[in-house]
Amino acid sequence: PTLLALLLGAAWSRPWQLAHCRGPKQAKYSAAWLAASDLLRALPESYLNTSRLFKRGTMMEAASFLLLEKTATYKTRDFLDFYVEHLSWYERRLIVATNPLADGAKVLGDARRALATKLKAMSFRQKQRPLDAVAVMPFYGQGQGQGPSDVGLRGIYLNATLDSVRAALTRTVVVAVHNERDLEFVEHCCGPLADVLYLPNIRPEKLGAASLIAVHRLVAGLPLHDARLYSRDETKAKRWDHKAAFVGSRRRHQNGAPPAFWRASKYVYYTESDQILRIRSSKALAAMALGADPTNSILVPHRGVPLPMPEDFNGGAILATE
Repeated sequence: PTLLALLLGAAWSRPWQLAHCRGPKQAKYSAAWLAASDLLRALPESYLNTSRLFKRGTMMEAASFLLLEKTATYKTRDFLDFYVEHLSWYERRLIVATNPLADGAKVLGDARRALATKLKAMSFRQKQRPLDAVAVMPFYGQGQGQGPSDVGLRGIYLNATLDSVRAALTRTVVVAVHNERDLEFVEHCCGPLADVLYLPNIRPEKLGAASLIAVHRLVAGLPLHDARLYSRDETKAKRWDHKAAFVGSRRRHQNGAPPAFWRASKYVYYTESDQILRIRSSKALAAMALGADPTNSILVPHRGVPLPMPEDFNGGAILATE
């Protein structure tokens, strides 16, 4: 026990190390990143233009790809220092495992219910001082969207993601949505939110890029409520809030001004809403981010892909095919 304690103490107290990630953006991608607010402010408005929301190829991943193309990318050398657990990947593997079964649909339903029970029972304890950051995540709960995630599980994923971020990084959390049902759902499902970004009149797969565009304008103090959406060939335009009560910060719509944290926070953490965040030390993370030229660098977590195991389901229903 003494030796184990010494080893664990050394792991927690040692200096963190960074690896400069090279190669294509797809190889660096984790559907999450941590960036200095100053970096986002410095990006030209012409680069994060709303015309991107109607271009082919602008999918949910664009919220990361657009930054990976413009910045130096770093990850921790130790996987466990900074990583996310991709919950919907687990669900995808359940689909693969149950697909060959004669009663696959029933078994998949049982497995999804078991997963939901486990996620609801998870707890995240805050062990460290929060980072001066705002965390933003897009959420699409109404309809199928891009991926295979069950609609009923998405709210559970969102809650787990929010709880993990509040415990590991910051309590200033924001959810971005693109329809009114999701707007009301997130305000009541998930504990107190610092803000909700309402980004209507776009396709759901554009919500990631729209979130980045909105966050850029909010941290830079640029107006969003009068932004315009353009046709694919940029020959036609309409206001982003066309036939909508507002666009952007709901707190601005309610109170007349956006919350102060948008301009004051030192960092922005972006993640998709199905990723549990794990950080050994947010203080070390901040120091590390500062050491990697915050004006030109982003810090990207490793991305863990959990796999279903028979023991997850009491040794019962799931047939392991891989």
